[in-house]
Amino acid sequence: MVRFRSSRPFIGLWSAGLIAIVGALAAHVTNAAPANDHFANATVLTGPTNYVVSANAGATEEGGEPNHGGAGSNSVWWTWQAPFTGSVGFSTAGSTFDTLLAVYTGDSLSNLEIVTDNDDDLMGGFGIVTSSLVFRALAGEIYRIAVDGYSGATGTVHLALGRAGYSVPAWSLPDINSNLVTSADFQPKVLVVDFWETICGACVDELPDLIRLQQNLSPEGFTFFGISKDAKVSDVRGFLQTNSIPYGIAMNTPQVENAFGGNVAMPQKFFIDRENKVVATHIGGSVKYSFYEKLIKPLLRGSREVQLQVRRQSGAFRFTWPATEFGYNLESTTVLGGSNWTVASSQVVVTNGQNTVTIPAGPGAQFFRLRKTPRP
Repeated sequence: MVRFRSSRPFIGLWSAGLIAIVGALAAHVTNAAPANDHFANATVLTGPTNYVVSANAGATEEGGEPNHGGAGSNSVWWTWQAPFTGSVGFSTAGSTFDTLLAVYTGDSLSNLEIVTDNDDDLMGGFGIVTSSLVFRALAGEIYRIAVDGYSGATGTVHLALGRAGYSVPAWSLPDINSNLVTSADFQPKVLVVDFWETICGACVDELPDLIRLQQNLSPEGFTFFGISKDAKVSDVRGFLQTNSIPYGIAMNTPQVENAFGGNVAMPQKFFIDRENKVVATHIGGSVKYSFYEKLIKPLLRGSREVQLQVRRQSGAFRFTWPATEFGYNLESTTVLGGSNWTVASSQVVVTNGQNTVTIPAGPGAQFFRLRKTPRP
């Protein structure tokens, strides 16, 4: 007897297979790669401010793509040409997943140079997993912005950019040696004003890191300035006799504290950019060198093309270049093609926002160049 198998199991298998295929297609459609998945297809942002909503579900990692500040593999890209010179802030606040954010210069994946990056918002506090960063943008420079998900996280991306910071009211106060210090004395440097006290344990514990930052970054146009909230100036002087601090210290006054918002905690730091705007604040002293360096170095960015101008006047050469550009030496030689360049001994004077050096004209040929001093 010939037995025929029921067709029902076959139909059941066919139906299950069809459902699986339809489900796979639906998943493919749902997770189709975003239009700005690849670096070459980055979405163009224009103007001084932007706020965009996108998604990184279905995004992929390209060969040669850098690690955007963490373990990610679902990056999407934007490109933005800065219409101004000054501090700019980027944020992914409002995004629905744990984001990674990075900004680069360069025109291909193979020649990207990191400007700065961030995993969790440095200033957002505990539990904040979206990202934010601030850096000094240069007018006309093109930046490549990547948003990725930590450990493959995906979701809705909220990306905002705009000018960072708020202006600080002018302030002045005498330092511990009775020399008047004003806010104008620090421009156009990047300045961190540190409210502290000699009996504040967190303040004292972090001093070695602050001193190292001052020593390493001051050639780039950076400085700390400490404002002590001690009750007696004699306590501060006694502390400084046994603790060498290579930056200025002054005693707090109500007027100066009010200029920074009043009721300032300790330690509390105000990060002020070259345009005299507070672009970040930090309360507490439990962090270390790398934390502060991550905030400060992007604010120190300088132009890649510094223009040196020269004028002949009264038997001398007058050289000028922007005072916002630090770490440069004016060098001279009498023979081109050799290695006998020497640093000009004349003093650099800042006049009307320009570094100025005046050198007497010699009897023979003289050649000059502006050279960035290599950092150790």
